[in-house]
Amino acid sequence: MALSKKPKMQEGSSVIVFMDMQSRLLNSIEHADELIESCSILAACSKLLQMPSVLTEQVPEKLG
Repeated sequence: MALSKKPKMQEGSSVIVFMDMQSRLLNSIEHADELIESCSILAACSKLLQMPSVLTEQVPEKLG
């Protein structure tokens, strides 16, 4: 059985997506502080590599 090659990220076709990083949701996540730190590092790396990033929020007026 041959192993298939995994596609590599390519410049111009990749984006980092941060989903629902709202305090009310984070309060229910175990180790949320570690998640926030990891996301901060990832955001800094995406800026350094000039990779676009997107932050989504679902119903911020209710969950924010």
